[in-house]
Amino acid sequence: MAGGRVALRSHLLATAAYALGCVTGVIVLVLERRDDYVRFHALQSIACSIGFAVVALIEFLIHLNGH
Repeated sequence: MAGGRVALRSHLLATAAYALGCVTGVIVLVLERRDDYVRFHALQSIACSIGFAVVALIEFLIHLNGH
């Protein structure tokens, strides 16, 4: 990453990390060992997916108790 520029490959991998949430996040994280930019986005994808799943579970439980 010279001069603050990120290679096209890095952008594609970082974008792919978000495609299927945790699944692709973990795959990209395991496959990419050196690129911190890609690893950051893979970790962020995993964290966001887990967060969304927790919120969905809480909403489901609230809805379940409401009836």
